[in-house]
Amino acid sequence: PGLQVTIGLLAALLHAERTGEGQFLDVAMVDGIMSICETAQTLWAYEGVTHERVGNNLSAAAPIDVYPTADGSVSLVGLTDAHWRHLATAMGQPELADDPRFADAAGRRAHHDEIDERIGAWAAGLDRHELVARLQAEGVPAGPVLHESELLADPHLRARGFFRPNGSPDMPTYDHPNHLWRWDGPPMAWGPLGRMGADNDYVWRTVVGVSDTEYAAMAAAGHLSCDYLQPDGTSY
Repeated sequence: PGLQVTIGLLAALLHAERTGEGQFLDVAMVDGIMSICETAQTLWAYEGVTHERVGNNLSAAAPIDVYPTADGSVSLVGLTDAHWRHLATAMGQPELADDPRFADAAGRRAHHDEIDERIGAWAAGLDRHELVARLQAEGVPAGPVLHESELLADPHLRARGFFRPNGSPDMPTYDHPNHLWRWDGPPMAWGPLGRMGADNDYVWRTVVGVSDTEYAAMAAAGHLSCDYLQPDGTSY
């Protein structure tokens, strides 16, 4: 829903810039979620098919999954016939590319379990970074599954400037995820980190316009806080 709200706001701002007219934006949470549910509701409504859990599997492609390695896991995607041929080469099993059972997406989907077993047996004895290097060298989309601490040291994320130092008067400076896009406009806001509840007074009194009496009542009832509260109202 957040994405739909953002798109709606941008459209409304563009309309206001062109016409001087404002817009009323109504975004429903359920409607926003339904828009990313692929064809689940259509299949149920018209064919009576209930969408079930399929894990990482796609109905139209294989292989696509996360495979355990000697030191962790690797995610790889084989959406095309070319991916499959390159994967067979990376595995040192070029005969797989010539197997008529796996010649197209439909065949690979039909033999999904066997393909998974073959990839799993190959991946199990390899270091995940070595495996990913082999796959990427052959043009197969793949990446290691990283723990949070490993993400901070990941050379790709570092090269892309994904992390950036930030802090606040209440906490030390640490690396935090940077803005997720780049542009040539004015610099985007960055730090210091806002403290929980720091804008309560401004938002409720200035933006919303509640009176001093109403504000005091909300605070007394525990609706306003600068801390995470336990069920009994005390701070953690």
